[in-house]
Amino acid sequence: MTVSCNKTGVTCMVVGVMLAVIGFISIPVFQWFIRREIIKNIILQNGTQLYTMWRHPTIPIHLQFFVFDLTNPYETSHGAKPAFIQKGPYTYREVVHKIAIQQNDNDTVTYRQVKTYQFVRDLSVGPENDTFTTINIPVVVVAAFVRFQPAAVKDIASNLLEIFKEDLFYSISIREIVWGYHDQMLKVAKYFLPGWFYTDTVGFLAGVRQQLFLHVPLW
Repeated sequence: MTVSCNKTGVTCMVVGVMLAVIGFISIPVFQWFIRREIIKNIILQNGTQLYTMWRHPTIPIHLQFFVFDLTNPYETSHGAKPAFIQKGPYTYREVVHKIAIQQNDNDTVTYRQVKTYQFVRDLSVGPENDTFTTINIPVVVVAAFVRFQPAAVKDIASNLLEIFKEDLFYSISIREIVWGYHDQMLKVAKYFLPGWFYTDTVGFLAGVRQQLFLHVPLW
């Protein structure tokens, strides 16, 4: 009986030692394996899931715009208190594409990022050609510019306003005020005064639809 107990104790001890050795060896092995899998999945390398998600993002990004429509422009121009109605949202979906992707030897990637915007009618109160009345931005810009300029410059600005029959308020579409439009008065002003007027495009996000050149680390 004593011999049997001794054998059982020795066996348990041997098994315990073996398990301890296996566990001791397995810890760095598992750590190496886990690290390898993490790096393999987070590195920006063609063929990985992260690379696909990075190159063609699937998470929806929306830009929503609200505007204030002036309902009494005539009365306001004659001193009355302005009255506004809020309109919106007008929603655009941002679509991002990465092109000209180049893997570099220093563990970085160089690429060009192109952003485009698509109007989403289902998430908007109306079409993007909806119009609203607001302050005439080019008129305000010209007026602010000529305020402290010589009389000759003021005369040119006054003539431009008269020629193009510009009022303090105007009606404009959502698409124009967001993405920009070419203003004829500013076009003439840029021609005669190129040192002061460098563009004839008016819009809150005019010019944002362009390519971006980026250089980022792989991981």
